[in-house]
Amino acid sequence: MHRFTLTFLNKDIEQQYQSMHKKQSIEFQQQQKWIFMVMGLYFAIIKIIEQEWVSLGFIIFNWLIVIFSYKFIVQRRKLYDFFLTFVVVSYNLYFPITKYFSITTGENFYVDGYFISVGTFGVINIFSFRYKTIIIALIFTSLVSLSMISEVNFWNQLIKSTIFTSLYIQHLYCSEKYQKHSFLNHLKRTTTLKGIYDLTNIQTFIVHYKVETKKIELVQKDCLQEIQKQILDDFDDYLKNMQILQGKFAPTFCQDPIIQQQKKQDLKSYLFDLFLRDLKTHHNDQFECFEILGEASYEQDYYSIQIMKVFDIHPCFILILQEKKKEVQLEELSLKNKMLKKSLDQTSFIFKHQVRISLVYFQWIYKYANKKQEILLINRCLQSIHGQIIKANNDFQNIIDFNTINSDFQQSVIKKFNIIDCINEITRIISYFDINKDITFNVINQLNIEQQNIQQDEKQLKQLFYNLFFFVQHSSQTITITLQHDIHGQPSKPVIKIRINYQGPHLSKQQLQGLQIINPQNLGELLHNTQKPLDLDIPLSLMIIRKIGPYDKMRLQQNKKGQNYIEFYIFQVLEEQYHLIPIYSLQPLNCLILKEKKSLSTKKPISLYEKMQTSPRIQFQNYNDF
Repeated sequence: MHRFTLTFLNKDIEQQYQSMHKKQSIEFQQQQKWIFMVMGLYFAIIKIIEQEWVSLGFIIFNWLIVIFSYKFIVQRRKLYDFFLTFVVVSYNLYFPITKYFSITTGENFYVDGYFISVGTFGVINIFSFRYKTIIIALIFTSLVSLSMISEVNFWNQLIKSTIFTSLYIQHLYCSEKYQKHSFLNHLKRTTTLKGIYDLTNIQTFIVHYKVETKKIELVQKDCLQEIQKQILDDFDDYLKNMQILQGKFAPTFCQDPIIQQQKKQDLKSYLFDLFLRDLKTHHNDQFECFEILGEASYEQDYYSIQIMKVFDIHPCFILILQEKKKEVQLEELSLKNKMLKKSLDQTSFIFKHQVRISLVYFQWIYKYANKKQEILLINRCLQSIHGQIIKANNDFQNIIDFNTINSDFQQSVIKKFNIIDCINEITRIISYFDINKDITFNVINQLNIEQQNIQQDEKQLKQLFYNLFFFVQHSSQTITITLQHDIHGQPSKPVIKIRINYQGPHLSKQQLQGLQIINPQNLGELLHNTQKPLDLDIPLSLMIIRKIGPYDKMRLQQNKKGQNYIEFYIFQVLEEQYHLIPIYSLQPLNCLILKEKKSLSTKKPISLYEKMQTSPRIQFQNYNDF
């Protein structure tokens, strides 16, 4: 800081200080302008009565300048300062000039001069110390030069004037220096708090309760006193949707806080209870200080809350929120461990009920079966073993893909093959899956020879068919697969519409909501997955359809008679350079079209194209770039 002018050597800091000082001075001057207007009007009336026309013209001229200058108080601050300085200096020089030239009488010169100086100090107080010093020096020099004092008393008057002026300048100097040091302390405090907020993820809100409007008003957010609309919207959202956790609130000192009457109470109603209680103590002329510590939930996150009552012109509380990241991370790790255990349990189930059964059949064939007499039964067992091993392998692959949905699952190995041969191979394996159950597959092929030869990810297409066929074979003994050629998009690309008809019970919306969420991102979704069975047939089928087909949805049509069907599309030629945008927090129910709603005007079913959205894709030259 400069020793004499008291300006900061750093221009940015000086600019911040002047900006803060400007906000305070604008509010001060908006109130002061009414005094100026009354004063100018009064002096004009007096001069009209006294018929002092020169003084009247001078007063009206300065009064108009003051009124005109208020247009520039915000946008053009320097121009406003210039006009105000001109009025102050000219008004201080008017009386000594008129007395010097004997234009007016000087009976009240001493009294007028004193009160003019008081008013002058009140006006120039908004300027910087350096600017105020220049104005005082200019007025001082002019008054001394124009004063009609004899040579005998001149030096005595000059010394007295210098001493009195020095007293005021010394006061200005100390006041400005104190304000600058206070500003620096405020700046350090603000910077420190900002670092704490960023490091600890703390948010602070200072709120008032306005009795007149009966509303909670946000006064300050962290270090920001200028409340923008976005901050207000976020705070209102906190008030409405943040839920107080029952039994998690307790006082740290003084009297007990409000006891929750409800099992669930939002933050807004809790604060209202505190404010209403605080109003009673205001009426009793008492101030009761207290702090309350507690916990609350907002959406899927958990927060620690501290509410502190502070003294202010209105009932005031400071609300401190801190997201419980450590606790959330620990809870997230715990839930992920549960999901890992669920995957291991599912793996154990696969070994016990599929691989183990196959080993039992192998053992029976090896040790006890009569190879010649029981050849048909042995072949049936071998076919069942093949089906069990395929089912086990498919379930393993589902578990792997479920945990690598945005990485390894995205990679495609495209081959050219015949889709009818592929389906026949899969249906033959599944028809022998359960040795005690006969399943019949009917394939209705509406594709020509050329359309049957497709370029697709054979591994994932087989995984898709295995998932869907294993899903429907639990309740259906007759399954019909229909394949039709179709066109998709602009430019048009050949696609194949596949429809699987089967008999089975009606799955409710609640049952479908219980499917595993793909790539969960918060505690609620992780908790959902840990509490629901690890049935991955439908979720993984939806992901494969999204990847190898043009749309991101599958139709699941059900009726009360049990005549159901599944319908979806796949590309006839899958382009390897296109990869799906990663997916997060996908609820499988959102990718299922459950009912065909009829249009009111046409009375026809809405086209599947209108219900489905194109799978979002990005083009890359190879998978490593993706």
